[in-house]
Amino acid sequence: MGSARTVLIVGGSGFIGQHLTEIARASWKVYIADQSVQEPSDTCYRLDVTDAEDVHSLCEKVRPDAVANLAAISDIDHCEREQSQARAVNVLGASNVAKECAKSGARLVFLSSAAVFDGLKHGYSEGDSPNPLSVYGQTKLEAEKAINEIHPSANILRPALVLGLSRGHGTNALLNKWVDSWREGKPLKVPTEEYRNPIDASTLAKVILSLADHPTTKGIYHIGALDSASRYEIAQKVAQALGYPPSMIIPHKESSPDRAPRGRDHFLLTDRIRKVCSIPLGTIDDVVRRSLNELAQS
Repeated sequence: MGSARTVLIVGGSGFIGQHLTEIARASWKVYIADQSVQEPSDTCYRLDVTDAEDVHSLCEKVRPDAVANLAAISDIDHCEREQSQARAVNVLGASNVAKECAKSGARLVFLSSAAVFDGLKHGYSEGDSPNPLSVYGQTKLEAEKAINEIHPSANILRPALVLGLSRGHGTNALLNKWVDSWREGKPLKVPTEEYRNPIDASTLAKVILSLADHPTTKGIYHIGALDSASRYEIAQKVAQALGYPPSMIIPHKESSPDRAPRGRDHFLLTDRIRKVCSIPLGTIDDVVRRSLNELAQS
């Protein structure tokens, strides 16, 4: 990648966007766009992805070689409560960005989710039929379909769970919530019946950039660790690595009525991404270690 290449990170102020921005700056000229931007600059813009003219104006100004679209309402429970808002951002917003990339020929990487699946089997490939249980999962599936029609050469990346630390407040970073709670001496209830193969945010960011720079990749790719575990088991690994006792994690089996439905088993098979990308994904232990290295560095 040459230093003259430009990448526009839509949703760049969010948890994953912060990691992607940090890593991309080593090799790309980076532009950030996000609705939460308070102080715009020459490389950082406030953007409403639901406003097609706003998206068009920014893309005309920046003229990116590649676009990473991370913008979404990713709080699954919030999506269930605010369905119109979820569809506006997650579907209409994704379509608006895809249209501009299709017009300009910019490479597009869109971040989707394993929530497009119902979780009724162990091991999903990209060819398996989606069946989302939640509004969030449905909006991600609708976005995927729209992007495929608008910009067939786009890359769609599905993680099951992303671990890592947010660089700022107000994001949906799970690890921040866990660590903050434990530091305050508060035990956490963590589901024992939801199985995932997580990926750390830094590795996810590297894979996004690899797809953005690859001349021929397109379509859907799954990303995650090579093994899976329950959220409870993952939390145990994190707590143990940080020196917190097992009593700080309370096994939780019953689904609360105010919680959106989740798939039981979202183990994503990663054969396809590993054929086009040499970045090691590793095991859950590797993912946890990489995530906690950030904590040590901070």
